[in-house]
Amino acid sequence: YLCRISKMNPLHELELGGANNIDKQSIDPVKAKNDEANAVAIKIDKQSITAKNNANAEEEDHLSSYEQFIISYAPFLNSTWSGWNIPDQKVIRAFNIIKVIYIFMLIPYHITCVASVVTNNRSYPSYDLPYPTTDHGLEYMAGLLFISGWLSHATTKPGTTFTEQMKKKLLRLLPTYYIGAIPLTLLCIVYEAGVGKLNGPSGTTGISVEFVLELFTLGSWNPALLFWTRNRPLWFISTLLTYHYCSTHFLTWVRGSSFNTVASALLLFVATRFAVACIILVCIVQVYPTTFRSYSRIIHLWSLDQIFLPFIGATLAEFSKRVGPLQWSRDAIWRLTDAVTVTTFALSCFVLSPPVWTDDFSQSLSGYYLDALCAYTNLLVMPLLLLAVYLYSHDKSTLTWIYLQHPKLFDEGLSVSYPLFLMHWPVMLMLQDSAAFITNKAVSVIMILATCILVAVFMDSYVVMPLEERIIAYVDPPKPKAKVPAFRPSSMVRRSLQNKSLREELAQKDLIINELEQQLQTVQELLEAATASEVVVGLGEEDDDFMLYRGSQAHF
Repeated sequence: YLCRISKMNPLHELELGGANNIDKQSIDPVKAKNDEANAVAIKIDKQSITAKNNANAEEEDHLSSYEQFIISYAPFLNSTWSGWNIPDQKVIRAFNIIKVIYIFMLIPYHITCVASVVTNNRSYPSYDLPYPTTDHGLEYMAGLLFISGWLSHATTKPGTTFTEQMKKKLLRLLPTYYIGAIPLTLLCIVYEAGVGKLNGPSGTTGISVEFVLELFTLGSWNPALLFWTRNRPLWFISTLLTYHYCSTHFLTWVRGSSFNTVASALLLFVATRFAVACIILVCIVQVYPTTFRSYSRIIHLWSLDQIFLPFIGATLAEFSKRVGPLQWSRDAIWRLTDAVTVTTFALSCFVLSPPVWTDDFSQSLSGYYLDALCAYTNLLVMPLLLLAVYLYSHDKSTLTWIYLQHPKLFDEGLSVSYPLFLMHWPVMLMLQDSAAFITNKAVSVIMILATCILVAVFMDSYVVMPLEERIIAYVDPPKPKAKVPAFRPSSMVRRSLQNKSLREELAQKDLIINELEQQLQTVQELLEAATASEVVVGLGEEDDDFMLYRGSQAHF
């Protein structure tokens, strides 16, 4: 529009009320038609721009109630919604930020539960509420394994072989496991043996057996893992690797199954997990009838019960693919995702625990069962966790919006979260055994957390990553680029090319000779004509004087 106005055609000036009065009839008819067309285009542009501005103003005036709430009551957040207009990506940002939040909340929770600085364990909400709750801070672990199974389904292409799958997964998980976590676990065992901390109920033999199992990534299949290990988070990697060993064939089967089969498999996995947990709890009651509450935690770390979680996540991903994403507005999906998240948190933290503290153990046994099933098998929040994973895969939630405001911060947190998860437990135990940071509870937790982060960052940056790069270069070297061989013609081809060049050179010389012969013939004809007549040489068109020469061959 501005470019057309800047030309300032006569018709434009008349239309805009210019001072120049120009007769339209004096303008060339073709030019007049073009100018009339430009004038019509200007009017159309004006109308479209006005309509667009009115639509934008109406959209700004009619923000949804949820967006108005965010803008009004959260001024510290950036109210720019342009982040939602970026194109879709394969990476689900919500899953990344969930990993970061879970791990960085898990470390302080472990410190307050295990470290000797805690004189009164207040890590559970029940200590700050007027009633006991079923919360043990363990319900969200299932969600993380759901996400791992989902991402395995999303990143494994159809037709991937077992060797390719293992190479990809093992090279991603095992370098930090063997280079960072295992040496720190061994250092912790040696340190505790030196200070005499291995004489407890676990004993040196049990700890040694568990360490050998962890060397082969089988530590989570030991039911006594809870009491023998010196690096408890390793059970997560052991369970996940067990799933990856079977994932190639499982994903091939689930992708080739019908919709009803996939839905039935999802329900069967959930029901089987609850059944296995109940059987384990019954066996624990028979073996440890008076200490059932302490030993019921075994099912939280035992792969016999938790191995179903990544399979459920992968099956949920296939089920969601068949169902398809929600065809709702961004605002509706956002509100539903946040509502499910808040409800899940409430059911895992504020549910009233059944009456278990009674003198008659038989009467309180049902309460113990219910408490253990809620805390360790997600009895109450399992459907909500599955729904939350499906909703978060749409990447339209408050967590995604927060991630978009500070992507670099969360990306850095994600890069350090995995080594921190695997290395913090032995560091925490060594600090506990050395009685470090015991002056103040809050300060001690912060100092232990900072020490764990520093150790994880140092090990990952200066020990794990350099060795990991060499291992990957050795196991999976980059394919060399195909070099284009230099063109070297054979002797016959070279002789042919030489003969061709000689022929071309001779042809050019023949042309030159022919031209010279023609010029020579022309000169001879001129000489013959000059000897038989007089040649008049004009000194100029405007000159009146001429000189006559009697032509001769010498004079010419």
